[in-house]
Amino acid sequence: MFKRLIRGRGDGFLVDASQKGTKFLTERTWDAVIVGGGHNGLTCAAYLARAGLQVVVLERRSVLGGAAVTEEVFPGFKFSRASYLQSLLRPSIIRDLLEFLVAPASRVLDSWFVSDILKATLATDAAIGTMETIHSSGSGYVLLHHVMGETNGARGIWSYVEGGMGSISKALGISAMEFGAVLVTSAEVNQISTKEHFSGQLATGVVLSDGTEVKARAVLSNATPHVTFQKLIPEGILPNTFLQKIKTINYKSNDFSSCCFNLIDEYAPGFTSSIINYEMLTPPDLEEIFGLTGGNIFHGAMGLDGVFLLRPLKGWSSYRTPIKGLYICGSGAHPGGGVTGAPGRNCARVVIKDTKIFLG
Repeated sequence: MFKRLIRGRGDGFLVDASQKGTKFLTERTWDAVIVGGGHNGLTCAAYLARAGLQVVVLERRSVLGGAAVTEEVFPGFKFSRASYLQSLLRPSIIRDLLEFLVAPASRVLDSWFVSDILKATLATDAAIGTMETIHSSGSGYVLLHHVMGETNGARGIWSYVEGGMGSISKALGISAMEFGAVLVTSAEVNQISTKEHFSGQLATGVVLSDGTEVKARAVLSNATPHVTFQKLIPEGILPNTFLQKIKTINYKSNDFSSCCFNLIDEYAPGFTSSIINYEMLTPPDLEEIFGLTGGNIFHGAMGLDGVFLLRPLKGWSSYRTPIKGLYICGSGAHPGGGVTGAPGRNCARVVIKDTKIFLG
């Protein structure tokens, strides 16, 4: 049964394909189909729908939000399952701080602080989601990436969201639907369809795991570059040089899950015995559940070779791909990971621009 909204354009809705089926997706050629209902995909959908495009978002899981979700894994307890904090990205801060981004985080911290305890505390933001040390070149950017947002006007502040991180994804989804976007859960994309075009390959839609063909004038992937280019596109379609470079993207991720509780018990005796239940998500879990290649929360490492004009690859930072009409709108694109919505918003602007050129 459709959950229809009356506000806005009024034609946006949310549907669970496991109950409704997917045949309705074949009744038109969509202006844009978005693979993956993470927060960037939902952000992108809202902007595209607001611009008047007919948009559909296809999410593999039964819940929208990607890693920014609130779920009841244990009866009676709802919590942010993966992403657990939020802060807003401000482009002005990036402009103000473009001098030390290639420096090691240790050098940045030494320049501003004296206390080793304080520097050690702040250094955690330079190590989260990476396999590098704070002495590695470029770790200064990872530090910046985690502290350049804001909450309620206060810069560098992170906050817990009432209702969990799923509340952010829910709000983005509602906004997208109010502008007319269609959101579909339990709809796994198995392949991105292409055809020969005078300028090369052209994206024509997607094929779902149940065989349903969804036609679209543009395909946007919120999945990681690995999933997008190595799993969803048939062999022989992408230029070999591009594909070989895609295979070099680093997806390694930290795993601290053998030592956490014991370490906390050293400083807070009895902590472990007070736990009612818990879920420990290791990198393989993050990959299986949320589609995060290698368990990397950023959709790829954010070292010197994976940020700005080099994200996801040198020459391909514009959200476009070698296949005309195929775009990437997830954290694998600039400016990278974190619940910012920036890749989704930026990608939407590129698609809208390209659409206007196409329509004349």
